[in-house]
Amino acid sequence: RELHDELGSIFTATKMDMAWVMKKLKDIAPATLGSEITDKLKKTSLYIDQGIQYQRHIVQELHPAMLSTFGFWPALTSLITDAAERNQWQLTLNLPNKNTKLNETISLVAYRIVQESLNNANKYAKATAVSVRMITDEKYLKVEIEDNGIGVDMNALDGNTHGLSGMRHRVLAIGGHFEMLSEPSKGVLIRALIPLDVAAL
Repeated sequence: RELHDELGSIFTATKMDMAWVMKKLKDIAPATLGSEITDKLKKTSLYIDQGIQYQRHIVQELHPAMLSTFGFWPALTSLITDAAERNQWQLTLNLPNKNTKLNETISLVAYRIVQESLNNANKYAKATAVSVRMITDEKYLKVEIEDNGIGVDMNALDGNTHGLSGMRHRVLAIGGHFEMLSEPSKGVLIRALIPLDVAAL
């Protein structure tokens, strides 16, 4: 909310001030100089527009609107099917009954794991098939995302794998278990075991 309100107001104020400067410039600067400066200001205004769009993207990533608007299972299903269609993956999807209730913390952690895994499959895996499986029992939500892509040498991973670290930290922070299994040319398997009783932790 602070990112949206505070940063959004700064961007808006900056654009208004730039519009004011461009208007004044027409009155006080010689035509050639004024045109050159105005062009530069217009480019800067476009950069601000890009900043506004990126800020909106960050806010959306921090808390996806669909989770609040449509609920976890419809939002998750949409995320997965849209990614599969966009990347032309053969999709295997197994989810619990849509009436299965998860609290907000667990929903967001599970959503982020799937989202980041699919992003990685899109960017790096060169996969043609992806499967997403989730099951629940009395104590845990079990999540598995697997692709048939080029895989990765786990021993060669460095400390800059922020997406992987982010997934692991999210799960460990609520007392869960996370692992990634892969070998070159053998795809990637992401597994997470998320405790349902987060409040008790």
